[in-house]
Amino acid sequence: MGLTLIKNYKLTFGIQALGSMCFDSKYFYILCFSTSTVYKYDFDFNIITTYVLGGSDRLGLCFDGKHFITTTITTGKLYLRDSTFNILKEYTDLPPTNNGVAFDGRHYFIHEPSSSPIRVYDRNLNLIRSIPLTTAQPNDIAFDGTFFWLADDTNNVIWQIDRDGNEIDYHTAPNRHAITFDGKYIYAANVASDPAAVTKLLIN
Repeated sequence: MGLTLIKNYKLTFGIQALGSMCFDSKYFYILCFSTSTVYKYDFDFNIITTYVLGGSDRLGLCFDGKHFITTTITTGKLYLRDSTFNILKEYTDLPPTNNGVAFDGRHYFIHEPSSSPIRVYDRNLNLIRSIPLTTAQPNDIAFDGTFFWLADDTNNVIWQIDRDGNEIDYHTAPNRHAITFDGKYIYAANVASDPAAVTKLLIN
């Protein structure tokens, strides 16, 4: 099962140092970790608005069907946020380093880069289990309903893995740092190029 390129989008609203991205069924959101700012885009990646989160280490971003979730890369925190990214609740007992985060309808999947597993948490942030990774070093995670897709700009690929961490397939994709799924397509964004770009990919 591979990926087929459908379209490339240029992000003319200058973003540097991409963190993660997500989709809320209507809009795309991209987090810039160097400024802790979330950029909101329509389906053609025209900028709609921005949300400044504050702080300096916001990296993970996902939408769980009701709330936005952001995680920190150095302080072990997770924030539950409303539709305009106001903090509703703060969790402080995650491992110190966290980047990509995804939601499968029941659980949060958060990559912990220092030891390289994906940790699975319930909605109350109780740790359920860890999924080991062998080769993948993801920056961001997306879930398509069956498989996880990992943006890995260290190995310059997008990985497809199952719920146990087994590598199903990979797609060569240089510098893809952020990734999301809109119900049909995978979208992957590059990291800190000028201009930044998003690639739309069909799952074969």
